[in-house]
Amino acid sequence: RIGQTGAAGQPGRKDFEIVEQALEDVGIRHLRDRVYTEISGGERQLLMIARALAQEPKILIMDEPTAVLTPQETKKLFEELRILKSQGHTIIFISHKLNEIMEICDRVTIMRHGRTVETTYVKDTSPQDISNKMVGREVVLHIEKKPAKIGNVCLEAENITYVNNIGKKMLDNVSLKLRAGEILSVAGVEGNGQSELAAILTGMIKPMNGTVQVFDTKIEKYEPAEFRKNRVVYIPEDRMEVGCGVGMTIEENMFAD
Repeated sequence: RIGQTGAAGQPGRKDFEIVEQALEDVGIRHLRDRVYTEISGGERQLLMIARALAQEPKILIMDEPTAVLTPQETKKLFEELRILKSQGHTIIFISHKLNEIMEICDRVTIMRHGRTVETTYVKDTSPQDISNKMVGREVVLHIEKKPAKIGNVCLEAENITYVNNIGKKMLDNVSLKLRAGEILSVAGVEGNGQSELAAILTGMIKPMNGTVQVFDTKIEKYEPAEFRKNRVVYIPEDRMEVGCGVGMTIEENMFAD
C-alpha cells in the first residue's frame, strides 16, 4: 500500500505514518534518517522486517529473521509477531534455532532432503525430537570437551582504541592475547566494537592508539596484505558484501586477494 495515498505516485502523510509505526515496532525509529550503508547488519535486518510490516501483510514469510539480531532485538521482534498473530495474521517462521521455534511457533514442519518429515504442534515435541528428525538419526546435543593444549602467544593486541567516522568511540583500550591451539571468543551484542576489532586485527582499518603483534612481528602497516604475509586469514561477518567477488568464478575467488 505504500505510495498509493500521495499525489502523482508520491508517498502521502498516511504512508509516512505507517512507515514511522513500522520502524517504531521493531525499535529502529531513531535510524530513519541514517544512510543504509551506515547501519549494522542487524539493523539492516530489522529494516527489512519493518519494510515488510509497513505493507500490512496478511501472510508474512520470514526466512532466518533472527540470524544477525541481538537477544534484545529478537525479543522485540517476537513481541511484534505475537501482536500480528493476535490480529489474525499468518506467519511462516523459517529457522534452525530450535529454542526460538519452541518459543514463538504454534506448529512446526520438519524438513529433510527437500521432503516433509513431520508436521506437529510445538507443545507435542521437543528440541531433541526435532533435531533427530532433521538429520535422520540420534543427535547428541551435549558434548564433553577435553582441556585445550595451548601454546605460545601468536597474536596480541594491546590498548587498542578506535573512533569511527561519526566520532563514536567503538574501542577503548582493548587488549587480548591469542595462543596457539586456542579458540578465543569475543562476545557482545552487535554494534559494540566487535566488527571494528576484527577489521583492525586484519588490517582493514588502523587503530587510533595501541599495537598489534603477530608472532614476533609488530604490525606497522595496517593493510590486509601485511596481515596475509604473516599468515592471518579473515572470514568476514558479511561474506557477500566484503568476502567474495560476486561477479567472479569460484576458482577466481579462491585466488583473489
